Amino acid sequence: MKVLIVGPVQSDKYFGGVATFTESLADGFKINGFEEVEILTDYTIKPTTHYGCAISAIFKEPKRRNPLILRRLAHQINIREVDLIITSLEYGLSLLFIKKNSAVKIHYLHAFPARTMAGFFKTIGLNKAMKLISRKADFMISNSSLTSVVNKEIYGIKSDNIISIGLGYEFIDAVNTLVLGNSTFKKNKKRGQILYAGRMASEKNIYSIIESVEALYKEKDIDFNMIMIGEGEDYPELAQKYNQSTFPIEFIGAKNQDTIVKYYLESEVFISMNPHEPFGITYLEALFTNCKIVCPLTGGHMDFSNLFHEHFFLTNPYDCTSIKESLKDALQSDIPSYNKNIERFNYANVANDIINYVFDK
Repeated sequence: MKVLIVGPVQSDKYFGGVATFTESLADGFKINGFEEVEILTDYTIKPTTHYGCAISAIFKEPKRRNPLILRRLAHQINIREVDLIITSLEYGLSLLFIKKNSAVKIHYLHAFPARTMAGFFKTIGLNKAMKLISRKADFMISNSSLTSVVNKEIYGIKSDNIISIGLGYEFIDAVNTLVLGNSTFKKNKKRGQILYAGRMASEKNIYSIIESVEALYKEKDIDFNMIMIGEGEDYPELAQKYNQSTFPIEFIGAKNQDTIVKYYLESEVFISMNPHEPFGITYLEALFTNCKIVCPLTGGHMDFSNLFHEHFFLTNPYDCTSIKESLKDALQSDIPSYNKNIERFNYANVANDIINYVFDK
């Protein structure tokens, strides 16, 4: 079976969870014995994925927002004889221009428009685009129950199935290289270290996190320090304000994967406060590195948090007192044992679930 995955990849111009999905899903198929797996994208700086799947780009620079990309992608799809096509994001619009063929076409829904992230007209545009894609795809698959229900009940886009995504193989291998086995997880932890890794923007509820941490600091009951990894529109102002103060919080900007992994491994608590997180890949990363997690009562992570209840401290993301108390509870609790259930969240299993669902129906 020949598999073609159409979507973004990690580069010097773009990074994110969907790019990790594109590359690691290709590697997941390869691990399962699929020998002909290829990624088609607009731009790449590397010829292959982490495990050697080919990446083909149609431009020498990023062109995600260029209308030319759709017909160019469609042309490249048309000249390939493949059995399965999996698209993500706006790359799925290329399905509108491909010729009739026998390939099974899947579009993956990774998220949904939110007013805090997309304006009124952008929300309408995204909704229209996904509806057009759904008419051409044989299957629409969501990454979580939240993604599925919001797309269906609010935007009228039905999912045929929900298949959770997984940890990127680069992250898994970086962790395994550093810790040399799961027995060292607990020894690496710095008591009192809190970690946030993500975009520095208001829709991530970043200011609620900071306000809650400040309130905890003023109580003088617990010694802690907080590391903030990532950049975004609010990063310059926050870094200037807090990196010059005595407050135990440090904004260190964007970092490469090996550095991020080291911070995950040494941190005791991971925090994130996006109340409409479609899936929550950072929560899987925190679980794999045995962090305790302070996070909202809502989000895609509710699909798997019950498997790791001893790690999760769920809270009201709109109430800073609630966040502060959850942080305190997490910091005062023992570090839980590493839970091997996290190892099921890998892309070989994702690829297998896709094949079993699509071809066994």
